[in-house]
Amino acid sequence: MSLSLLRSHLCRGKGEMAILTLFVSLLAVTAIIFVLVLHGDGPITIAGLGNPFPTVAGPHILRFPPPPDDDHRQEFSFHSPRPIMGIMQGRAQDGGGFAGQEQALPSASPGEPLPFVVLHGISDQCSNDGVSMFVDTLNRYVPGADGLCLHIGNGVEDSWLMPMRKQVDIACKSIKRTPRLRNGFNLIGLSQGCLLGRAYIEWCTDGPPVHNYIAIAGPNAGTAAVPLCTDLFVCYFVNLLLQLGMYTKWAQNHVAPTGYVKIPSGMSSYLRGSRFLPYLNNEHRYARKRAYAHRFASLNRLVLIMFEQDRVIIPKETAWFGWYLPEDSVTRVVPVNETRLYKEDLIGLRSLDEAGKVVFVALPGGHLQLTHAAIRDYVVPYLIMNSSSHSPR
Repeated sequence: MSLSLLRSHLCRGKGEMAILTLFVSLLAVTAIIFVLVLHGDGPITIAGLGNPFPTVAGPHILRFPPPPDDDHRQEFSFHSPRPIMGIMQGRAQDGGGFAGQEQALPSASPGEPLPFVVLHGISDQCSNDGVSMFVDTLNRYVPGADGLCLHIGNGVEDSWLMPMRKQVDIACKSIKRTPRLRNGFNLIGLSQGCLLGRAYIEWCTDGPPVHNYIAIAGPNAGTAAVPLCTDLFVCYFVNLLLQLGMYTKWAQNHVAPTGYVKIPSGMSSYLRGSRFLPYLNNEHRYARKRAYAHRFASLNRLVLIMFEQDRVIIPKETAWFGWYLPEDSVTRVVPVNETRLYKEDLIGLRSLDEAGKVVFVALPGGHLQLTHAAIRDYVVPYLIMNSSSHSPR
């Protein structure tokens, strides 16, 4: 075979492979969007928060009637847009800040609460009823905290289609430019927002420091399947497509959840192709950043909240950093202290736990089905702590 003919065959082979890769990527992304749009991230509901129709007083200021103490039955979905008190608006053109010096934790005065920031989940936005009522309820429980919800890009759409690293860049810059946060703040993540929050802590090195971090139903160790795609017949097809196209460059750059879906049977592809979670969890053996673990271990408290009937993140124990053992199978789920992430202290989680700074909370119900009592008992106490406080366990 002549050299020119060989080159022609090679070029044709590369072109066919590129077309095949693009086709598989498009199929995988279509499958992801189909399942997630059909089922959503699980409707985030809060029970017992009273009248869902607030009175508005001024731009972005909402005043709610106090919730009835004995009403724990009423639920509100997070999917009816309206204004919200204290939205931090990030824009897609904002850059990030992953360089600079670390800051020490602020020494809050006794009785002086730090502000807090809420990061919402996928398919949600700060102006939706559930999120805004959550923020307002916390503000009423912790007077003077002046809490905010961080709204990235255009909300729902960008929560899906903006890659996770870019969302972190925007969060980093948005928080830096907010004066009320410059001396430190408490951080609350909801589902996908948990990963954004931890990425802020690990990567935004010159941003205001986080004091207490509350991660509610987060896929902290990854999620092993498309959310809510475990019982349908189509799930076999969807997960097959994900294994073929999940970790392609195109998928990683266009669908946010591909950054933290971790298919156990495709661990080598995950480590090679995922552009977000392996770096956040320091899983690359020869590219680990000790600074990430040091920053995360500097938290005053880490609160990890898992829902016992959660079927959106797989397995549900990922909210506590639990995962499968061995990692490349779904044979059994092990607690966090049996995982490599914990044993090798890849992100500082073991250091936090050994210092008595990690609180594990298990709540009844499905994904993000919060109750008024749960908010009062497991979120609020960590917003009123200052740096000299002890754990309210």
